[in-house]
Amino acid sequence: MHISSKFRIYYQNFRGLKTKTKEIRLSSMTSCFDIIIGTETWLDDSVHDKELLSNKYNVYRRDRSSTSTSGKTGGGVLFAVSKNICSKRVEHFESSMEDLWVSVKCEGQESKEILFCVLYLPPPVSSASLDLMLENISHVMQSHAGDIIILGDFNLGFIDWKRDTSDILALTPCNYNCNLGRNFVDFMSFNSLSQFNYVKNHNNRILDLVLSTCEDISIEESIKPLSKIDLHHPALDIDLKLNKRLLTIRKQFASYNFRKADYTLVNAKLCQIDWELELSPFKDVDMAVAKFYDILEIIIQSTVPKTKPRNLKYPSWFTRNLIKLFAERNKILKRYKLYKNPRDQLELQLSNDRVESLTASCYRKHILSTEESVLKNPKKFWSFVKDHRGESSDLPREMFLNNKTANTGEDICNLFASQFASVYSPHDQGRIPYPADCFPQFC
Repeated sequence: MHISSKFRIYYQNFRGLKTKTKEIRLSSMTSCFDIIIGTETWLDDSVHDKELLSNKYNVYRRDRSSTSTSGKTGGGVLFAVSKNICSKRVEHFESSMEDLWVSVKCEGQESKEILFCVLYLPPPVSSASLDLMLENISHVMQSHAGDIIILGDFNLGFIDWKRDTSDILALTPCNYNCNLGRNFVDFMSFNSLSQFNYVKNHNNRILDLVLSTCEDISIEESIKPLSKIDLHHPALDIDLKLNKRLLTIRKQFASYNFRKADYTLVNAKLCQIDWELELSPFKDVDMAVAKFYDILEIIIQSTVPKTKPRNLKYPSWFTRNLIKLFAERNKILKRYKLYKNPRDQLELQLSNDRVESLTASCYRKHILSTEESVLKNPKKFWSFVKDHRGESSDLPREMFLNNKTANTGEDICNLFASQFASVYSPHDQGRIPYPADCFPQFC
């Protein structure tokens, strides 16, 4: 049976992130968005990806320095997606302008791939720059069969957007009687794109557009922005509803902690094994290897302890009170979005203030504790850096073998299997000699 699910997306024109990294990073830690999208990031190589947002996100970005846009500063786009969602950047779709393409995959009993494009057109928008961007998007859409969502600052504020009826989410363009306007509306019509953002700025204009081939996109002005708002660009809360089968929940299982293994006992158990006796009955090499692995597995189970993975949903410095307050805030937010009750709105504002205040307090204590511990143990400094950057030993997002690309754990393992199979040479499958000193290093 199908159920209704959705992506919770946040969009903001940040008007610079360099001076707001701490503010936005802390805000993102208590947010419940699946995807965070930003334009006008004004970033460069001096800012690391992990400094920008919570470690629960994979961050993709394109700074102005990698484009042909005139001007060394300003511009830039960013796309951050939860690590629970499979995603990859699609660089060969990108033009010489300021656009970033990311493919997001919903995996479960049914799979669905959605292509996102984040773009920024600096003012004043010329016919040449607009045509170049639209031509590239049209070319991508001709080669992509799935749904597509295009978000960004188009700076086409002269176009008015009207909603024909209250039950239709998409808006109709008006007042576009110029070359820029006609070209843009023709582009939308040719590619079957609809525009969904109705939130106007203080000048009663809409500069940030949300175009999509999807039909069920609802947008509201953000109740709790991640950062200070630019009057020209209201922040947006976007719900993308997906009619798909229930997603499979990836459970975290306990794993072996080889750092705490009793290797003295491991060596003793290995020395007690008569390998000639155990393996000589097998004339097939695959069966012999399977028996070898079975023996090792028994030894590992008896000598290596298991540990449960740490819950990475919240940073280590989050207190129980903060987590509880955060959960209560989310309940109020859901209730307010459902009923639009003014009392819920007031309660939500108070809850947001409490979450923000307690988060700042907990973070200050975390910094002070780190500073004190560094004096006693300098290694704590590098632990802080690794935690801040979210460094871990997880599988990389993507791996490549020849012309094949893998971006899930299973597919990456299959690439390794293909490589091993290509270099494997089967030996004579007759009786296998087992020298008495085949494991001298363990004894």
